[in-house]
Amino acid sequence: MSNSTESELSFQEKLNRQYMMEYLIKGNQESVKGNYAQAAESYNRCLSFGEDVSIYYNLGLMQQKLGQTSESISTYQNCIQKFPNEACCYQGLGQSQLNLEQLESAVSQFDKCLSLDEKKTECLNGKGLAFMKQNQLAEAEQSLRKCISKNSRNEDCQNNLAEIYIQKKQYELAQGPLNVCLDINGNSDQCLNNMGHVLFNLNQSKQAIRYYQKASSLKPKNQQYLVDLGNAFKKSKNYENALHIFNRLIQFDPSNETYHEMKGFTFYNRGDYDNAIPAFEECTKLKGENAFTCHRHLANCYYEKKNYDNAIINYQECITLKPLRIENYLYLTNSVFSKAKKQIIYYKNTTQEFCLNSYNNSYNYVTSNYNNAKDYCQSNINSAKNYVETNYNNTKDYIQGHINSSTEYISNINNSTSEYFSNITNKTKSYWGGVYDQALQYYNSLFS
Repeated sequence: MSNSTESELSFQEKLNRQYMMEYLIKGNQESVKGNYAQAAESYNRCLSFGEDVSIYYNLGLMQQKLGQTSESISTYQNCIQKFPNEACCYQGLGQSQLNLEQLESAVSQFDKCLSLDEKKTECLNGKGLAFMKQNQLAEAEQSLRKCISKNSRNEDCQNNLAEIYIQKKQYELAQGPLNVCLDINGNSDQCLNNMGHVLFNLNQSKQAIRYYQKASSLKPKNQQYLVDLGNAFKKSKNYENALHIFNRLIQFDPSNETYHEMKGFTFYNRGDYDNAIPAFEECTKLKGENAFTCHRHLANCYYEKKNYDNAIINYQECITLKPLRIENYLYLTNSVFSKAKKQIIYYKNTTQEFCLNSYNNSYNYVTSNYNNAKDYCQSNINSAKNYVETNYNNTKDYIQGHINSSTEYISNINNSTSEYFSNITNKTKSYWGGVYDQALQYYNSLFS
């Protein structure tokens, strides 16, 4: 090769190197500003002038932030192909696979990263997360503890270790790593919210509220943080603030039935059934997974207001949605009995008052026809009694029909299942018989 050719190649290599560095710097600057698309474009331009492991790693990272996880996997696979001994390529690939819930593959990539560089605490944290997602908590804890032993100031590892303790309901143990996490970064919204969760479950709702409030102030659009804060207000009986939070959540997502249910339950807890009812009705209109519990709450509200007709309608809906829940039949029966009791007392009192007035008028103004007036009063009493007896018989038949339907339903289950359901059948028949007998005694006492 001539000297002129060597000189030209050297010049071209230098020029390419210069362009590559310019685009790399520009990419880094855009990344710091949060302009991930522009940063990714600059890193791609870098690769047209030369290849470097840091360019591939940064490009894959930008693709992850843009939600282009499949593209980031391809980028890191290219990185591994060209730089098979660089730990960061496996780290990036493992993180991308973790984001796609390819958990076993992610663990494998993190292990390859650690085999090349055992100080990569990011890979130990990634392994811990992958194990947590597979509910392998012992393996997750081991990996995270190893991460902390190498770097006790790793915020992510401390927070994730605390989350393992929270999952295991070891709330006191979770406080240790969370305190370290908050010492490292007092504005870590995840650590703040997790500390709130720990205190909430240790029945320290008022202290939990402080942490929940700070977490939600840092991330005001994080709906889970608001849910946790609202529940803490509700548990501490600060109903006004709880309602304020739940109304904010409904503004974020009006079609979220859980938010309407939480609003309704807050009203219900403070005994405000008039406002609880429309909240629960909004929940039932959405006909989602919470429909059953919302109909149950709605029925309870109507029952408390002695509006037994609407209570019965909603308990019947509960039976339609979950016919296996035997307690639904009890609530329905109780509402029907309460309705009948209310009617009986009403007619009994009304009849007595009417007959007393009729008797007094007859006695004062028609003394000569006293016996006729007395017969007239007795006739009214008998008519009212007949009306109530008819109402009772209709109620008894209605409830007996539900008892028979429930017994038949459970008998059908018994014929097709194990001895376990046979025991339930016998207990249920005995239980319903007891309820019916008590009701019968009650009604008989009214006419004694």
